[in-house]
Amino acid sequence: MEDGHKGVLIVEDEAGIRQLIAKTLSAAGFDCLVAQDAEEGLRQASIADVGAAVLDLNLPGMSGAELAWRLTQLVPDAHVIVVSGFLEEWDADDLRDLGVATLMSKPCDMDELVSVLGEVLPASGDVSRGKRREPETGGPGRVIQ
Repeated sequence: MEDGHKGVLIVEDEAGIRQLIAKTLSAAGFDCLVAQDAEEGLRQASIADVGAAVLDLNLPGMSGAELAWRLTQLVPDAHVIVVSGFLEEWDADDLRDLGVATLMSKPCDMDELVSVLGEVLPASGDVSRGKRREPETGGPGRVIQ
C-alpha cells in the first residue's frame, strides 16, 4: 500500500454495502482493497500489504468464517473484523478461534468501524487518519478494485 502503510481488505458480496464501507474508510484515510467473494479477497491479500480485513460471513462459495481462518494463516498480524447480519447464527468463541478479532452486527455503525481500524492500524502521518470525514470532502485514502 502507499507509503508503506497497511491497507484494509473489504470482502462483501453486496455491492452497495461494499462501496459504502470502502467510501467511508477511504474518506477516513485508509487505503482499501475490495473483493466481492472470498477467493478474490485471498488473491488481494496475497499481493497487497493488508493490516486489517472487514468481512461478511455469508459469502458465495467459501464462507467468511473460513476466509477469516485462511487470512490469519496468510497474514497473521491482520486484524479481522466480521460485519454480518447473521452473527446470532455463529458462536463468537468459534469465530475468535478462527482469527476474528472484532464482531459487528449489520447494519454497522460506520463511526465505530472507523474507530476500531484507527486503533489497530498505524497512523499514516496524517493526524486525521481514522477520524471519519464526510465522503464528499474526500480524503487521503484510496480504493483499489
